[in-house]
Amino acid sequence: MAKKLPGTPPSLAWVPKERLQVSVASGRLCWPEPWEARVDVFWREEIEKTSPQFFCGPLLTVLGITWEATVQVQAQFTDYAHFLYSRRYGQGMAELAVRPVFAAALPITLDDRLVIGKMGAGTHRPGRIQCIGGTAIDGDVKGGGFDAETSADREMLEEIGVGRGDESLSERGVVGATVDPEGGVAVAVAYDVHQSWPRFRRRIESFFLREREEGRTTELDEVLAVPLGTDGIAQLNAWGDVGPRYLRRFLTVPEISHHVNDPRGVVGE
Repeated sequence: MAKKLPGTPPSLAWVPKERLQVSVASGRLCWPEPWEARVDVFWREEIEKTSPQFFCGPLLTVLGITWEATVQVQAQFTDYAHFLYSRRYGQGMAELAVRPVFAAALPITLDDRLVIGKMGAGTHRPGRIQCIGGTAIDGDVKGGGFDAETSADREMLEEIGVGRGDESLSERGVVGATVDPEGGVAVAVAYDVHQSWPRFRRRIESFFLREREEGRTTELDEVLAVPLGTDGIAQLNAWGDVGPRYLRRFLTVPEISHHVNDPRGVVGE
């Protein structure tokens, strides 16, 4: 485990949207030599040869966190090569730590289920249960801040085929974020799905089928759903995959579990 970043909490903390601010520094974060050269060799020799499907795209990492009336998260772009290298070879070295900040999309169905996914075989963590979402790109930064809603909208469309403006969906926007003791930040973007889970699942599975018939690989192998509240945590335990810490927290915070899904907005069951 990397040394603690100043400003990180002793345990996973929830920050409501009213107190949250994520700013993004310009440019790309570079490590001191010889680490940059080692990352280049690592990507060429260990990743491109064994996992050619991986793409060395951008990734936001936390530089610092200030806890005041507003919790200010300072971030900057690095890339996926640095992230993987830090996980494999940077343990215990604070200067090599990559602490991701990303948007987690939280579609909540009419019957109070949070839609999540199981990562596909070609991903960094195949079989792992995760929230829908992913790393930020340059277009997710607006006015020097992280636009988590834009990031979550894109990931929803890419991963389950449902995006902003769809009649089955209403976006509530950012509701808050978790900050973990290592400094990672998961920004929660909530959506109200005006369908029951069985109907919404059929729609997503149809999207998966179309993608695979056209020769495209889906990032998720399977789409799942868990009840909001402690029943959802019990479901994760029953599956034998507790999921990331932030997912378990999302299931129980009032801003998410006490949602406002208007049954008058139901799209035919």
